[in-house]
Amino acid sequence: MSRLVEFTPKPERTFLSLEVTVDPNGAFKGIRPSKLLESIGLIPYFVQDTAMCTPESAEEAYKIMGECYGFPMSPLEGTLSDKGTYSYPGDPDLEPLVKFTMLDTKGNKGGTIEILVFQYAFVAVRDTESTLMTRMD
Repeated sequence: MSRLVEFTPKPERTFLSLEVTVDPNGAFKGIRPSKLLESIGLIPYFVQDTAMCTPESAEEAYKIMGECYGFPMSPLEGTLSDKGTYSYPGDPDLEPLVKFTMLDTKGNKGGTIEILVFQYAFVAVRDTESTLMTRMD
């Protein structure tokens, strides 16, 4: 079953750039950036489509990513540090493989949305108000 998802960008809210930072915390030294990007599969395409829809919040970006993904996204438990390290009690911490940053062209303080991708297809979407985590495998 295929489905077409249509999005209409909001003209009053555009992003100047979608920045991609491979190994933002320097945790994967010795691994080529191309291999880290390859390891996250199709997720960059979902991020790109989401950015083109100009979401206004992490919640909206999470919803759009879910529509692009096409499968249910269950929330993950755990915490995300300021630098982007994912922690869950009893498990080793995970460092982000790739960080995508959507920057608001209007310079709004709350306008930056980050999407961090971890091993095991864990994904975090955050802004200044909230953080949502899921698995997109």
